[in-house]
Amino acid sequence: MRFEKFKNLMFPRGFSCICCSHEIFEDDKHICDECYNNLAFLKGNLCNRCCEPTGLDFLCNRCSSRELYFEKVVSPFEFDGFVKNAIHGLKYSNKTFYAEFLSEYMAKAYVDHKLTCDIVVPVPLCRKRLKQRGYNQAELLAKGFCKKLNLPLLVNVLVRVKQTPTQVSLNISERLKNMKDAFSVTSNDQIKGKTVLVIDDVFTTGATIAECSKTLLHAGAKRVYAVTAGHTVLKFN
Repeated sequence: MRFEKFKNLMFPRGFSCICCSHEIFEDDKHICDECYNNLAFLKGNLCNRCCEPTGLDFLCNRCSSRELYFEKVVSPFEFDGFVKNAIHGLKYSNKTFYAEFLSEYMAKAYVDHKLTCDIVVPVPLCRKRLKQRGYNQAELLAKGFCKKLNLPLLVNVLVRVKQTPTQVSLNISERLKNMKDAFSVTSNDQIKGKTVLVIDDVFTTGATIAECSKTLLHAGAKRVYAVTAGHTVLKFN
């Protein structure tokens, strides 16, 4: 036993990279340097509203052509490569440990973009999907996010009141129709006059975040921002 302690002290065992599983030795890191350098960070000239890469510093076609209700949504990553696999693992394969990794970079994006808020709410799941999955991935991301930034999290103030089909194969107009009147606020008093930050896993067309924002504003929120882990680049600008 003493020899084992001495060996661990002199030759410390490392931690596994969350991406490639190779050993790393910094206990405050989730990912090795090589995998970190391969992450698809959103960078360059981004839409001032949704962070869609535009090539120029202005609003993308999506944000300039319709009302989205939110002030700004930011994401650290493109929804691609390892990040896409991590989000799918979190949502569909019970790999909840990915929430810690993703929420760390979501918190950094929030700080880097100089966002501020009074309260944080996750995008809710319908009861059937929550029962099937056993957890809400957006809530797990929100918990990690709030822990890192010491922000207040309200879990049950925004609820889903309509069971909506999956949006994976839907276009923008179909997604907007699918999400219409899908959410409700259970306590206007907790929302009124507050700047609210919505947390979700992926931003694709903005339909879900827009409907959440609309619902929160109608309940008295002062303004709404959002942070998601991934951003689907639509490549239509």
